[in-house]
Amino acid sequence: MNTKNKFDITAITVCVNYAHLFKYCISNRKFFKRWIIVTTSEDKDSIKLCQENNLEYIICDEINDRTFFKSGAINEGFDYLGKDKTWYLHIDADVLL
Repeated sequence: MNTKNKFDITAITVCVNYAHLFKYCISNRKFFKRWIIVTTSEDKDSIKLCQENNLEYIICDEINDRTFFKSGAINEGFDYLGKDKTWYLHIDADVLL
């Protein structure tokens, strides 16, 4: 299988209390130029998983200001990336490509 991307893809994944499933999907990283994981400061398991696997992550504690404000966390990830001219992919933490 050729994993060389025709386009450089940056992925954003919201992972809050899903480290137990996300750990099986880390192999997805081979498809992405960059992968941003959005989590909360309270989710120590996801943070640890990112650190152990050298994954870039950001903290979005506003996600808990409402009943799981996932769209806000996704937007936080896009805002973090700025106006980079690349392809973006939003992918859930429990999806294995």
